Amino acid sequence: MKRLFKIVVLMAFGLCVYAGAIEQSSALTTEHGAICQSQGGPVGGVGPGINGFTNGTQQMAYVVCPIVRVSEPPTAGLAVWIDGYAGTQPTFCTLYSYSFLGGVPIGAATTTINAGTFDVLLTLPQSQVPPYSSQVLWCYLAPQGRILDIEPVN
Repeated sequence: MKRLFKIVVLMAFGLCVYAGAIEQSSALTTEHGAICQSQGGPVGGVGPGINGFTNGTQQMAYVVCPIVRVSEPPTAGLAVWIDGYAGTQPTFCTLYSYSFLGGVPIGAATTTINAGTFDVLLTLPQSQVPPYSSQVLWCYLAPQGRILDIEPVN
């Protein structure tokens, strides 16, 4: 009986593979703002929240968000959408690219968001995002400012 059960299970698995029911898994390219961290960790009301990463203080605060890529950037370079809320004061965000060798900065793109809800695109040319490099988003958030998500475009 055990042998018959094993044969049936193997046949069912084979049918699923043949029919395409089992696919490769892949990482999502959209990252929630809760992956961000303030300098030294969440302190003074700055930290992950229900709506992403929120500056809950009455002062400007730096936050750092890693860019999670699932593949090498296309020949056009790396494009990253940033969604959030700037509050009532300007928010400044810079996308940095660092070399794998020594962590040397090799490129940057900056934007300023004056107020309210934003959905901005920052891009780096392919020459600034070579293989074995890493990218990080630094934002200087106004009080009540939020980073909702970060979406690298592949």
